[in-house]
Amino acid sequence: MRDSAALTRICGRGRLARWQPNPVLVDRCQDERIAPCMGVGTLRINPLQWLEQDPAFAAAWANYVQVGQDGPYDLWCRKEESDVCRRILKSPEALAIVQGK
Repeated sequence: MRDSAALTRICGRGRLARWQPNPVLVDRCQDERIAPCMGVGTLRINPLQWLEQDPAFAAAWANYVQVGQDGPYDLWCRKEESDVCRRILKSPEALAIVQGK
């Protein structure tokens, strides 16, 4: 299990560093019926907090700022591109995707 957790963190930090996505939607995991938010009993998994336990991921994620929330998602933008990101997130097309329409 530790190997798969380590591999997941390595992939997460590698993709974040390579692709530098903007914007990023992070599921707040309010619904335990939906993966990857499933929990065991009262144990809840917060994917972002779990990934941030990796110092390399945390360093790359420090370049992002939360700009809002919509539906079950937190909306994040790269700090140096946050104005562009905010305009994208305000578009009707982006809102429809976030809201699952």
